[in-house]
Amino acid sequence: MTDDFIEFWRCFQAEPGLLNVHPDDRVWMERHWPTALAEPCRDWKSYRHSERFGSRDTHMHLSLLPVPFWGDLRRANVIVCLANAGFDNTLYYLESHPEFREHHLRVLRQKCEGMDFPLIHLDPRFGWSGPFQWWETRLRPILTELQLDGHSYLEALRILSQQVAVVQVFPYHSLDGSKLKGKSGPRRMPSVLAAQRYLAGVTQRGEQLVVLMRSHADWLTDACAAPGKNFVHGPRLQGVSFHPRFAAGAAMLERIRNGLR
Repeated sequence: MTDDFIEFWRCFQAEPGLLNVHPDDRVWMERHWPTALAEPCRDWKSYRHSERFGSRDTHMHLSLLPVPFWGDLRRANVIVCLANAGFDNTLYYLESHPEFREHHLRVLRQKCEGMDFPLIHLDPRFGWSGPFQWWETRLRPILTELQLDGHSYLEALRILSQQVAVVQVFPYHSLDGSKLKGKSGPRRMPSVLAAQRYLAGVTQRGEQLVVLMRSHADWLTDACAAPGKNFVHGPRLQGVSFHPRFAAGAAMLERIRNGLR
């Protein structure tokens, strides 16, 4: 299932001037959700001069690259599952950096060999960005534990970036994914189905620790696996904490430490 998921996303090609949509999703949207494709394609300059800059709208940002996953899916010891890619105003500027864009596309094709930071949002080169701040804050308890083990802060970031991967059931940026995936949302979109199949395969193999956030219904987890030592989640309407004093954080830290032995 991992290879199928990777091959699915290798079919995506970013083309200048066009919205960044997987070709199978584009066909689906043309039939079932044509308004989603009405967004004009924007870069950082045109975005900051548009009416969307600073707004609280919940529409997708298809001008940005899709993010079905971050990190090395094959080599990570921990898979964190989220509902959707969020949004903040730093993202258009972030993607205007050729270095970031090249890195992102390389991870999207899962060409991660030799990468120090396959989970790109732990890469200190982009430490000013919203996503880095979001992930660093949430993973700080584990970063602290790794520093107590004798690793520098930079080494701890690198370890987490190589051992943790993030997968999202809905791969396109939006300020509020709940409105996109409700009863009237695109539950049958090809990329959503591909992500659900991927999670089912990973949980059935039980080789990687799966940490599920609050998006149980989106992932159809009742059909995937019951909670166990390889599958951790919090209450259905709440997220999980990555602090080692809680189940998810403790399981993550144990897997990460074992991966260093």
